[in-house]
Amino acid sequence: MFRYKTSLLTPILLLALVLYSTTSQSNNTKNWPKTVAIFDFEMIDTSGGMIQEEIIAQNKRLKIITRMLREKLEESKRYKPIDISPAKKEIEYWRGGFHACNGCDADVAKKLGADLSLVGYVQKVSNLILNINVFMRDTKTGKLVEVQSVDVRGNTDETWTRSMSYMIRNRILDDKWSHMKE
Repeated sequence: MFRYKTSLLTPILLLALVLYSTTSQSNNTKNWPKTVAIFDFEMIDTSGGMIQEEIIAQNKRLKIITRMLREKLEESKRYKPIDISPAKKEIEYWRGGFHACNGCDADVAKKLGADLSLVGYVQKVSNLILNINVFMRDTKTGKLVEVQSVDVRGNTDETWTRSMSYMIRNRILDDKWSHMKE
């Protein structure tokens, strides 16, 4: 009698699992790509050493990793970066402070018609210790849907781009780490 119940239960559970996974996949793929307003990366320098040449080099690197992120997310087909230039005044108002404005980025992105907002910043502790941080919010709710960070060792073009590449490939677009799954 016990064997009979188990053998009947197995096909029912398998059918339920197949139906659930098919429904989940079809619901999720309908929502891709997500439009995302990717704001320029910001710098938080707590190193105490503000040398003009370093500031110029770091500003260049901020532009490089911002462009890199936009390109790689678009190539993934999961995200469609949108033009943020229509919000130039609001962006300038918050320049350097999007990371600390308690979700104002989601409001700006929502006005632009984006599903998501993405704010990133580089925190420099010293010329040897930095980290790159990314925060993604749902513009409808304002809630964080993705938070990722990578440590950077060394303040060079190569260390910044390698770290950004790692974050994109192994955090943001990797289903094991990312909260934004297909």
